[in-house]
Amino acid sequence: MKIKDLCADERPREKMLGKGASALSNAELLAILLRTGTEGRNALEVAQILLSAAGGSLTAASRMSVSELCRIDGIGTGKAVTIGAALELGKRLCSEVPDVRKNIIHSPADVYRELSSVLRGLQHEECWILYLSRNNRVISREQLSVGGQSETIVEVKSV
Repeated sequence: MKIKDLCADERPREKMLGKGASALSNAELLAILLRTGTEGRNALEVAQILLSAAGGSLTAASRMSVSELCRIDGIGTGKAVTIGAALELGKRLCSEVPDVRKNIIHSPADVYRELSSVLRGLQHEECWILYLSRNNRVISREQLSVGGQSETIVEVKSV
């Protein structure tokens, strides 16, 4: 079934215009990026296949290479690059330094909040350092090392 054959409030673009992006499923958002499907599948169905190939996870989808995305029927190089770019923008948005009032460190949970967007989804270990002011505000953060799947090495003199 073609997307134009769906009722207006079920079409991803119209749904986004009427209800906002937050009302759309991940598949609907991906379908907007894909724009078109194949002869036998509409963009929404191709998006659902993509998500299925990634185990339903956007994090897993963001780890897929262009060549892996291109193996999905209906996704060529152009669409794969568009999807990869959009998912990378999402990662970068999450890793931006939050509002100054929020980046005060009082507990391990605050450290998690500060670094989780940078470290989420990595398939290797990394060591980061947070530089704090006297009142525990984050001044900056710095990556000290990148390691393998189970460990990373940090030289004491770098801390």
